[in-house]
Parts: sequence; structure tokens; C-alpha cells
Amino acid sequence: MVEDLQIACNQEYYIAKIYGCNDFRKKIEGFGIEVGKKIVALKSDADGNLVFSVEGFKRNCTFPKSYLSNLSLVAASDPQCQGYIINELNTVNVSLFQTKESFATGLFGGEENAKFENYDINITYLPQVDYIFGDDYANKRFRNLVLAEKTDVFVAVVDFHKLETELVPVVQLMDLGVKIVLVIRGYCEENEDGLHVDLNKMSKLLGVPIVHFNEADETGESRENVIRTILSAYAGDNPDMRYVHVNYGRQVERHIRMIQKELEGKKGYDFNASSRYMAISLLEEDRIVHSFNTPCKSCNTVKCFVKIHSAVLGKQFNNHVYYVLKQARRSYIDGLMSKVTGVRKSQWDSEKADSVLLHKTWGFPLFLLMMAAIFCATFELGRFPMEWISNAMA
Repeated sequence: MVEDLQIACNQEYYIAKIYGCNDFRKKIEGFGIEVGKKIVALKSDADGNLVFSVEGFKRNCTFPKSYLSNLSLVAASDPQCQGYIINELNTVNVSLFQTKESFATGLFGGEENAKFENYDINITYLPQVDYIFGDDYANKRFRNLVLAEKTDVFVAVVDFHKLETELVPVVQLMDLGVKIVLVIRGYCEENEDGLHVDLNKMSKLLGVPIVHFNEADETGESRENVIRTILSAYAGDNPDMRYVHVNYGRQVERHIRMIQKELEGKKGYDFNASSRYMAISLLEEDRIVHSFNTPCKSCNTVKCFVKIHSAVLGKQFNNHVYYVLKQARRSYIDGLMSKVTGVRKSQWDSEKADSVLLHKTWGFPLFLLMMAAIFCATFELGRFPMEWISNAMA
């Protein structure tokens, strides 16, 4: 396998594997590129584009050289090329993640490599985080690994009794346009509120295969079932696998699409992450994603056009777009749980309080008012025990 091959003109190469998000796969399919086909690079131009021919495709195609980073190529002249392709297809790269409060899973026994039938499974353990975005080391490393690693399937291990909370990072990753498998531990017929949860319906709504896993199972049957689900998602054979994303509302979606269009028109954009995920990350002021985008030549600021969109949305919602998106995800999960339980879930009291106490305009004055009330209450309420002490010593 030659993953980082500097392709030479007028030489034949086999496509051994295609990485990248669903956006990239769709775009590359438009050129007729599929695993096992031959391509021949004909020439390259000064703009960094590559002109090539594809086996079985009548016309020549052009795409940026940066796309090669998501293609695994094998030289057709190599006598072992077919063996390399089979080996590459039988290697599955899995990124496993959990939330902070979740105890470490024994699904792969902490090992970084696993063998199952003809497949070699490489496991990357992502840092345990409750929310993908954030400036903590764990959050930054999580996002770095997500964007840098060539992952075939993301595996989320969640606990059934904390399902709503632990779905948050899963919903965030859905915007990445990647394959996700949801592994649920401790499943029972009813949740902690006594409601039946229809996991089959949840799987279809999320577009994510869901499988149960019993950590205490000594027969290995539960583990095997999980791995087979992962492999079916990897092969694209799972009927529940779709690419779904959160709808953030008409106004926000319009600005996201505008940023996507700007990103996709950028020279050298490689689609390792979906343009939608990158656009949302830029709106949320993710410093890591900002560093991937070159500064504006006219004002020397990173993607000044994103700041304009963010300011417009902030004015419309009277709140920072980060909190607008966060609330939309929370509402999406609440709506999802309502559909799979058949009972409408009322908005959490804590979220109602947050909408007032963290308000862009009224949040700080309310904070000062509460501090003043506590300050006054300290002296007023403290007067009574002081009088009791004085009377006792008199």
C-alpha cells in the first residue's frame, strides 16, 4: 500500500481505499473513482490541479492534488498490488469515544489492534469528553484526532441510563458526515423515567446503527455482535446507516450554507472533514478549525467573513451563536427522545434558567443583583446569631 504516494504522470495506479467524509466520497464518485479501478495521471497544472483518466470513464477529469491525501493508491506495476488492495480493504480504522463520567469500556480490552475473521481492526481511543468543543486539553486533542486521523467508523459507547446526556457528542459528530455506530450498555425495556425507548426507531431517525453490548458477557457473543455491526457500517451494508445532521433552523442554516460555499471554493480544500462541520466550527470560534483556514489577504484576520455571519446571527438571536447551536442540539435530542418514547419531554428547568441567567444583555446585571442580595443577606441574617451570642454572654 502506498498511502502518501507522490503520483507520477503517465503511470497506472489502483484505488485501494477512499477516506474522507461523505461529502468527499460523493464528489470523488462523480469522477468515476471507485475502489479497484485504475487511474492514470496525465498532467498537472500550476494551480495544483491534476488531470487524469479513470478506467471505464470516457472523459478526462480534473481535481486538486490535495484530494490525493484521501486516496490510498497502489502502483499497478507492483506484482503484489492485488494483495495490497485486499489488505487495505480488510483494515478497519475505528475511533472509539465515551463521555467523561462513563467508565472505560472493555469492548476491545484496551488493545489498539484486534483481529476478527479476515479483518484487522485498528482502534484509536479518543479522549473522554462531554462536549466536543472547548479549550480544555482533552477537547482540543479530541478534535485534533477527529480531523487528523483517517477513521473508517466512529464508535460511541454510551450508558442507557444516561442516554440523553451522552448523545450530545454523537449529535455533534453527525455534522462531520462520517460513519457512526452507537453501542449501548445496560439496556433495559424502560429508562429511568419508566418510559419504553424504541431503539430501532432511534436508529432510523439518527441514521446511526445501534447495538447492545454487555460488559459482563463472558461468552464473547455480545462483543462479536458489536464488531459485526461495525463491519457492516464500514462496508455500507447496514440498512440503518444514513448521513443525518441537526437542523439548526432556517436563519442559521442559511448562514451555514454560505460559509460552506466559501470553504468549498477555497483552493486546496481536501474534504477530510465535511464543509458543514467546518462551517459550524468556525461559527463556534473553534481555534483549531480557524488555524486550518488561511487569513484574509485584505484585513489579515482569520476568515473575516465568518465573523460577519456570526455577528448577524448574534444580533438576530440576541445571544452568541455558540449558545444558539448548543440549544438547538439540546432541542434536537429532546425531540428525538419524545419520538422514541411517545411522550413529549418538557424543556429542562436548568435550560430555562440558563436562557435568562446567561442572557447576553441581562445576564451580567442579574449576576450583580444576586451578589448584592447575598451581600446584604449575610449581614441581615447574621444579626440574629450575633444578638443571641451577646445575650448569652451578658
